[in-house]
Amino acid sequence: MIPHILIYTNWMPKDSDERTNAFMIRIRPKRKGDAGILAHGIEHVRQFYITLGLHGFLLAVSKRYKLWAEVKAYRAQLSHSSEADYARHKDLYATWLSAPEPEGYGLQDIITKEEAIVLL
Repeated sequence: MIPHILIYTNWMPKDSDERTNAFMIRIRPKRKGDAGILAHGIEHVRQFYITLGLHGFLLAVSKRYKLWAEVKAYRAQLSHSSEADYARHKDLYATWLSAPEPEGYGLQDIITKEEAIVLL
């Protein structure tokens, strides 16, 4: 198990249900029990540890790293999707990965939605 602190709170941006900072995961109370969103956060904590704490810095300075990190996190989240929801979730995550900010991650210059679907 990856050591982490989990807090259920609404203290985060309106457009987010989960935020990870270092080894702390914040999830909205309405998403309590959602194994997928927790897996997403735990993957980001794992990335924090394997980068020796540089995860946040790397996200800020490298779009390629951000793409790698988010694809890994969304794959972890998708592994908890039901068969009925899997395709819809995959399409949604690919949309976010390839959309400009603030709707997405601002990676549209390095990945298309179709490429994101393949990566996921």
